Amino acid sequence: MEKTRSITAAQITAWKKAHGTIHQITVKQDGKEFNCIVRKPNLTDVQMSEEYGKEDSIKQNMFLFNNCHIGGDVEFTTDDELRFAASNEVARLFRILKASSKKL
Repeated sequence: MEKTRSITAAQITAWKKAHGTIHQITVKQDGKEFNCIVRKPNLTDVQMSEEYGKEDSIKQNMFLFNNCHIGGDVEFTTDDELRFAASNEVARLFRILKASSKKL
């Protein structure tokens, strides 16, 4: 994985083309700032995470992060606290929209 600081505008454009919506997640730890790039989870990702994690939200979120992580600081692959923080943020990226219906 490349460090976020060395990611070019061209790389971001390529990731957007390949993955659609992407996000930069920033986590502060011990006075340092770490960044990773993730793609927005889709419905299939969310469904698979629920099956994979069953009733364990940590496993579900980690599954989402592992499937959506596409680049950034390498510490996200080695530091549990960074990965955990990012996984919780990835889980929030899939919005559940309010729908309404009416009888016709």
